[in-house]
This record gives sequence, C-alpha cells and structure tokens, in this order.
Amino acid sequence: MGSLAACTVGILVDLPPVLHVPLCMLAAVAAGAVWGSIVGLLKVKRGINEVLSFIMFNWIAYYFSNYAVNLPILHKEGGGEATKDILDSASIVFPDVIRDVLGKNRNANFGFILAVIAAVLIWFIIKKTTLGYKLRAVGYNNFAAQYGGINSNRAVMTAMAISGGLAGLGGAVQLMGMSMRISQFASQENYGFQGITVALIAGSNPIGCIFSGLFYGAMKYGGTKLSLVDAPSEVVDIIMGTIILFIAVSHVLRNLILNRKGGKA
Repeated sequence: MGSLAACTVGILVDLPPVLHVPLCMLAAVAAGAVWGSIVGLLKVKRGINEVLSFIMFNWIAYYFSNYAVNLPILHKEGGGEATKDILDSASIVFPDVIRDVLGKNRNANFGFILAVIAAVLIWFIIKKTTLGYKLRAVGYNNFAAQYGGINSNRAVMTAMAISGGLAGLGGAVQLMGMSMRISQFASQENYGFQGITVALIAGSNPIGCIFSGLFYGAMKYGGTKLSLVDAPSEVVDIIMGTIILFIAVSHVLRNLILNRKGGKA
C-alpha cells in the first residue's frame, strides 16, 4: 500500500525533487499507517489477532495493487503489466558521482540512510519518551499496563499505525530507489517475513536491526552467487532458519533455567 501511494504521487504529481520526494514518502507513510490502523481497530474493537489480520490484509493489498496497476491513469502505455515509471523528480537513486564510487551500482540509493534514521528514531521513541514507555508496558503485560492507568487500546492503535507507516516507507524506498514502477505481481514479495527474520536476529532492538539487516542482506546477496561454486542457493535459507531456531531455543532454555533456580529457592 505504501509503494502504491508513492507510485501514484510519483506519477501524477509534478514537483521539484526537493518537494516531490518528501511528498511521495509522506503519502506512503500515511497509506501504511491507515492500513495498520485498520488492523489495530479490529484488534481493539473485536479482539481479532493482529497477526492473522495482517496476513489477510496482505492479500487484500496484493490484489488491490494488481487492480490499480491496470487503471488507465497509472497503466503503462503500449501494453505491459506495469504502471508508468515515476517521474525523475521522485527518484531517490544516488547521483552518478556517488554511484561511480560505489562500483557503478545502478540501484544504490538513499534508502539505507532513511532506514538508519528510522531505526534511530524508533529507538529514541521506545527508550526515551513517555509514548515508548506506554508501548513497552502494554507489550510486556496488557493487564498490568491498564492497572497502571495506561490506555492500552490507544497504545495498540498507535503501535499498529507506526508499524504500518514504517512498512509503507519501506515500500516507497523499494519503488523510488529501485523498481521505479509497480508490476502486476504473480505472487507476494514476502518482504514482511524477511523483516520479521531481521527483527528476531536483532532481538527486536531498533539499533540491532541495522546490523542484522546488513547481515541478512549480505547473506541473501551472497546466496545468489553460490551457483558460481556449484552450491545451492537454498543454503542461505537453511543458515537463516538455523539461526532463528537457536534464537527461539535460547528463550526456552533461559525460562527453564530461571524456573529451576526459582524452584530451588
């Protein structure tokens, strides 16, 4: 939904780059926040599990995107199952001078910088603000937070809106920094599940996500080169799955050890 909002603004609105890029980003964040807020509302009002809701809403967004791609106002002229390219003023690709330094990588863009800024900002909100304290309190124990006077429903809605906005920003970066258009999908991209993997490796720490994201990205990119040494690319998925398994087991073992110590006490 974020990439679709950014694509629409990037195609239909003609502004100088200094205004066009932020406007596309804001549209993407707003679209993602609204999408996440709907899921939050379902959880608050009806008690529907947010994980299941988000998975179902992914399919709604998937088919809506495929529908929007073929709208005459966005569809690429001359055929092809894709939208028009966004205007150059909406691109966040690095200038040629910087890309030459980075090995003439045509996809090098400002997305990494935005991701780092977003991670630091989320860390500051969670660790240093009253809002972050409320979100952590509700996440640890919803009933205890309510007993302490925290509006848990509002906290859930806020968390869902923020997460949706961040996802929308990621969609905008993917569009404005790499693809420049939206194609009609044959299947879901699964970026969200890759993000879950990164968050698990980082222990849900925003700053840790920067480094785990770099690690995961290096593993994924390296996996595409394994064919050069006659090794299957699925080795990367096995390694990442093993890492996640050990992370999950560590929590179980820690709880068992703490319970055993508590029993002896």
